[in-house]
Amino acid sequence: MHQFVESKFFTTSILVVILSNTLMLFLSTWSRIEMIYGFYFSVIDGIFMAIYMMECMLKIYVWRKYYFKQGWDLLGKLN
Repeated sequence: MHQFVESKFFTTSILVVILSNTLMLFLSTWSRIEMIYGFYFSVIDGIFMAIYMMECMLKIYVWRKYYFKQGWDLLGKLN
């Protein structure tokens, strides 16, 4: 599992998801597009959320507590 999470395929796939999500969020700021495709944007947003949650769970499984100390995965400091 560690090899998969660290693989070029996995990290590239997550990057593609992030960029696609960014594009979708950008398109949804246009009211005309949002009116026409709003339902589809909601469905796709749910899919993106599921992918992000799967990534998070896989990384926590592989890295345990170290997951919360990495810069890319840092969810926020409580200080």
